[in-house]
Amino acid sequence: MDPPTEICVACGNLGLFDGDRSAKALWSYLQVFMERGPEGLPEPPVVPPRQSRWQETLQPYRDWYAGLRGRLTRRYGLLKAPITIPLWLGWLLINAFPDSVEAFIQYNVPYTQFPKEIDRLCGFEKKRKPVIRVNGKRIDP
Repeated sequence: MDPPTEICVACGNLGLFDGDRSAKALWSYLQVFMERGPEGLPEPPVVPPRQSRWQETLQPYRDWYAGLRGRLTRRYGLLKAPITIPLWLGWLLINAFPDSVEAFIQYNVPYTQFPKEIDRLCGFEKKRKPVIRVNGKRIDP
């Protein structure tokens, strides 16, 4: 661009639901990467085991119910229930139901592969042989 200008990149976090924790975590991750390189980054979290399609579909409702129970068990929670419960029912329709439908539809969506041009530009032209291990011992294919 001429003259040089700043470009704002949105990461899709408004901070409405999580108090901008994910944006702060992403920013701190990028800062560590810029200071120390890839060696200084923490290990990625362990991926939880995949649930069945039915369990994935019901998970937003479980989260919604746990939040409602937590709200009602707070101090004066039952006193505020005539206001809290209708609001949480609205939250069910606005948030939990669409998340549930999304989980059902996207259950079998395959992961996409990077195009070969990106591999070539990054220096991954040669395809590596897969490493297969059984009980910690390497098996050559």
